[in-house]
Amino acid sequence: MHRKLWSQLTYANVVSTLCLFLLVSGGAAIAATQLGKNTVGPKQLKKNAVTAAKIKNEAITAAKIKPGTLTGAQIDTSKLGTVPAATTAATATTATTATTATTALNATSLDGNLASGKTLRGNFAVAGTNDPSGFVDENAISFAIPLAKAPEFHSITPGAPPTAQCPGGPENPTAAPGHACFYLTTAVNTTGNLEFRNPGRFGTSYFTPATATGVYNARGLWAVTAP
Repeated sequence: MHRKLWSQLTYANVVSTLCLFLLVSGGAAIAATQLGKNTVGPKQLKKNAVTAAKIKNEAITAAKIKPGTLTGAQIDTSKLGTVPAATTAATATTATTATTATTALNATSLDGNLASGKTLRGNFAVAGTNDPSGFVDENAISFAIPLAKAPEFHSITPGAPPTAQCPGGPENPTAAPGHACFYLTTAVNTTGNLEFRNPGRFGTSYFTPATATGVYNARGLWAVTAP
């Protein structure tokens, strides 16, 4: 068989076979080392062929990243600075106001005292039938929020002019800090004055002296301001 093969070899066959071999092997080498510009595309790259080591540092810009694709898993939030809006939010005006409001509320809550300069207002009335052999009727009020200390109580007869301690009137009951003012609007069969019993920072009981036997009444509005 070898003799037959050798007998069929000619110079032309050997030269042509050698040229074909050189063409194939040499062409592959040229293709790998002399690729033209912009000739390699996605079809020529194997999957996962481009690794982190092959990417130039700082080569990837924001424009190359698809919006909405980065999450907390890709970002080290501990290295992020505080943006200006977040700094403002940390001390928001509403939060500061809320803190002030909480402080004010605590100062006037039911388990605390009325804040200094704050005023409470209400109505009062007492009525009955005077019997010289008995006692006149008595009533009482309790301040919704107690004061830190007892105020000075004042009874203002109907139509009396304002004073430094009680500068208001029945239509606008007011009181100077540290004072409680009772403005009478009605006084029938009485002296027109109230007398206070056990006055204190929580309120007072009161009555009005009757001037004759029979029905009497006194009513009006009050105001108290914390010192």
